[in-house]
Amino acid sequence: MSRHFRKIQLVQCNSRLPERSGYANTVTTQIRHRQQLSGRIRRIHPLQSSSTPRSGHQLLIITHKECALRIFIFTISLAVLLYGLFRPESPPDLFNNSDKFMHVLGFGAVSLAARLAFIRTPAWLLWSILLLSALLSEWLQHLLQPHRQFSWLDIAANSLGVVLAALGCWLLSLCYKYWQARNLNY
Repeated sequence: MSRHFRKIQLVQCNSRLPERSGYANTVTTQIRHRQQLSGRIRRIHPLQSSSTPRSGHQLLIITHKECALRIFIFTISLAVLLYGLFRPESPPDLFNNSDKFMHVLGFGAVSLAARLAFIRTPAWLLWSILLLSALLSEWLQHLLQPHRQFSWLDIAANSLGVVLAALGCWLLSLCYKYWQARNLNY
């Protein structure tokens, strides 16, 4: 296997082995082998919500480089959003209601990047924080930049961006589970 394709490793788990005996040794051996191949491994994240994988479930191994890249993408998207929200003058109108479109796009991008960057954070907590920040950002924008106008439509656009990102992540997870089930049947 080429070194370029070792960024994400999937380890097939066999739950027929008892949890306390062979299962832990098998996974530990596979992880040590992967560490030798691809460098340090920062964390192992089960794709399912349970702490120990069951039959047919897989573990996603995330390396330090991937974590750094995900956090970098989140930081850049957050910086662009904050610049757009808190700049002294309103952005120019490219078309009718382009401001609302930019709010949806900005909060959607930050929400998707946050989900990728903080994959181990419980979904309900992450989406709640993002939705709360979408609601409070317009008030904070008006507080920090008094000559900018407070708009309920901007709050709705911010919230719509977060909700669309959450819906997109949910649909992608359903597609991935369907794809995973199809591949395990063959």
